[in-house]
This record gives sequence, structure tokens and C-alpha cells, in this order.
Amino acid sequence: MVADRFRQGGGAHDHAWFLHTDWANEMTAPGGSGETMRIDAPGGAGLSMTMVAAQPFEARVGSFTPDDAEDWEHLDPPGRRAHDRLAVRSRGAAFESIAVLVPTGPGEVPPRVRAVPAEGGGA
Repeated sequence: MVADRFRQGGGAHDHAWFLHTDWANEMTAPGGSGETMRIDAPGGAGLSMTMVAAQPFEARVGSFTPDDAEDWEHLDPPGRRAHDRLAVRSRGAAFESIAVLVPTGPGEVPPRVRAVPAEGGGA
């Protein structure tokens, strides 16, 4: 689980949350709160992530290429490659979220995750 609570003085401003993955993985994101995003690795293993936030957000899969040689020197064959990156963006006075990440094996369906109202936020 990853819980975030970003607050800053003043009015509404942009918030961005990123999840990077290995270049060989494939990532999908339906895009909304409570929807399951998925990272699939070669061979069938994977990772499911459900994020619930106190305010609306948009989740999209993009890419990035590491600039630091230390990040990519071990790749076979050697060289820089684009990696999938999940970008979660929101606008508001704060960004409060809980992300539940669940590893899965080949063909395994992850458990359902749902938000539970709690005093002072969600759980």
C-alpha cells in the first residue's frame, strides 16, 4: 500500500504522481478513481494497482527514457529504451490517495479493492 497526502498553502494547484516500470513490461490504465491499473511482465507475472483518492484524478500511461547511464547500462542489448510510466494527475488544494499494489502470477485475478470511509479520510 502507498498512502500519499500532499498539501500546500494557497489555492488549487496541479499534482502529479508517477509509477515507473521496467522497459519489458506493459502497463494499462482505465484512468479513474477505484479502477484497477495493470502491469504485465513477460511470462505472465503482473502487478495490479487500484488507487482511490479524495478528489478526481486522471491516470494515463506514458513513457520515459532514463537519462542516467547507471539506469540503463545493464540492459540487453545495451542502450536506452523507453519505459512505461503511469502518470496520475489532479488539480486542487491537496492530493490524498491510497494505492493498493497486488502482485499476481500467470492467469491470477487480483482481489477487488474498494474505498471505505474513515474519520479524516479514506481507507
